[in-house]
Amino acid sequence: MDDIASGTAKTRGARNRMPLQQALVWEGSVGWTVECLPYTAGILDRYRRSGFGVLSLTVAAEWNTPDQALRHLGRVRRSLMERPDVAIVHTVSDIESARTAKQLALNFNFQGGGPYGQDPGLVEPFKALGVGLAILSYNNRTALGDGCQETGNAGLSSLGRRFVAEMNRVGVIIDLSHAGERTALDTIEHSMDPVIFSHSNPRSEHAHVRNIGKKLIRACAETGGVIGINSLSFMLSDTGRSTVEDYVTHIEAVADLVGAEHVALGMDWNFYDDFMQKMFAENPALAALGYPPPPWDSLSPETLPALVEALEQRGWSGADIAAILGGNMMRIARRVWR
Repeated sequence: MDDIASGTAKTRGARNRMPLQQALVWEGSVGWTVECLPYTAGILDRYRRSGFGVLSLTVAAEWNTPDQALRHLGRVRRSLMERPDVAIVHTVSDIESARTAKQLALNFNFQGGGPYGQDPGLVEPFKALGVGLAILSYNNRTALGDGCQETGNAGLSSLGRRFVAEMNRVGVIIDLSHAGERTALDTIEHSMDPVIFSHSNPRSEHAHVRNIGKKLIRACAETGGVIGINSLSFMLSDTGRSTVEDYVTHIEAVADLVGAEHVALGMDWNFYDDFMQKMFAENPALAALGYPPPPWDSLSPETLPALVEALEQRGWSGADIAAILGGNMMRIARRVWR
């Protein structure tokens, strides 16, 4: 088990500037579903120019069936394979090769178990196509477990346990963002590999249904996992604005609790706001759960240098900053991906 007491505010080293181009920067949540695709022109270029090296693209969500997910993933893969400046990656070695070739490394994720169609046998073929990370339960009750918006908080189902075992066997990173507390704790108990929260924030800094409490943060860290900090405004504060300062405050809250080695980036940049406004209009229950009406502010890729500078100014060491930017996710990938 990792030493979850290291890297706290009390033990941070003196200011140590780190050239951003030397760090591998991994963003854990980039919307790339059918609904997001109309807004994606130029988006990968913006991430690449801003210094990001690895992106996890969400290609399907809870509401997608396996055939829908497969068709969309096939189209996405084909379009990306025609670009010489990006590489679809399956292993850490692939990421390192892409970095050497100055390519943007891309892997895929599912936000919900829907694309698997309740069939654990689909985990392996989708992994072969690049789906290296997946959420099992998304917001509401599913056949695999309860999401964070489900008041019943019933936990992981027996089918969900079969999925956990298969994801461990195949080497897919289990993501607990959007999961209910009991489901997340059950998953942590049954998983043999580290788990992550790819884009969730500490509830201690802002009480929102999508944020997570100290119990879950500690439990995730004890597996060796990480919490990716989300930049959506309603998960940072009640101001309606996303700022680098608020984002760093959430980073430090997690690091002070369990150590910098358990923090990552999950900025979840909302470049597809038109889709979010439509979704909000079609789901009136969201307002009752504490979601404000869109537009939802978030941090764009271009804020990365300001984020690094803010961490430096607060006394973070270059080593800890590099770990948060991407080193910690690389550690998880080395452990889990086969």
